[in-house]
Amino acid sequence: MKPEERLADALHATLDPARPLPDLEDRIVERVSIRGRRTVRFNPRFGVAGAAALLLVVVLVPLALSLRSNGGPATGETASDFTSMPTSVPTTSTEATATSAPTEGLAQFHRDGLAFDYPVSWKLNVVEVNEHYILVLDFLGTGLGQVICTAVTPGPSDHFVSGVECPMDFKVDPGQVEIRLEQLVGLADRGPIDPKDAKALASGDEYVTVGGQPAIFRADGRADSASGLTLSWTLWAPENSRFGGTSYLLTAIIKAPGDAQMRAQVEALTASIQYDHYQSPAPTASPS
Repeated sequence: MKPEERLADALHATLDPARPLPDLEDRIVERVSIRGRRTVRFNPRFGVAGAAALLLVVVLVPLALSLRSNGGPATGETASDFTSMPTSVPTTSTEATATSAPTEGLAQFHRDGLAFDYPVSWKLNVVEVNEHYILVLDFLGTGLGQVICTAVTPGPSDHFVSGVECPMDFKVDPGQVEIRLEQLVGLADRGPIDPKDAKALASGDEYVTVGGQPAIFRADGRADSASGLTLSWTLWAPENSRFGGTSYLLTAIIKAPGDAQMRAQVEALTASIQYDHYQSPAPTASPS
């Protein structure tokens, strides 16, 4: 009989009622004694399998205890429940997505010897008033620019007072921009602009190019101040332009808030400037 069969017989042996209840060891010994002495031979296959099973139990029990102590799946949880837990914490991006404002429509200015583009929402006010050495041509922007002329009424003893007075009303509130375009005449005319002449520049001036021609640029003040930021360009009209041989002064005043956008609009305006060239009449063909 095989050892395992012998063990099963010992476990199921009929006990003698007259004897006290033996423990498991006594039952096994008694059952084997009744059968008689037998030679027990060792089966290598059974020994290897048993050792492997024992080793597996030794390894798995501590591992299961370790999982429970480290927050592993409790009894009743499936492997899929455990592995479906998130393995990383989602992060939130701190980079702000830049949004660009829609481009505003443009209107075209084409008069007084110049042509350029400006935002369609700006107001254009044409004045053409001679202020003695300065001819005020136009105002445009979101502020207020105007010249109001009134007749001068002489007093009883004023024999030489007559004519009109034309004071300039130029007002820029916070968040506004206003441009004044003037033609410099007489003593105010700066004449042709030579970018090689460093002595012709006042402190703070610099040479730039506007409409393909040399110009002088200047910036004063700050947009967040009471007087605002003042940007000015002195232009020299080419000889073959409508107002050839004369200087222009384009002055922009900007007040915060929104000064960055308004300055960009003013600079885009100056970048689009073209002089109002005129074409000489085409030569008449002589009769052959």
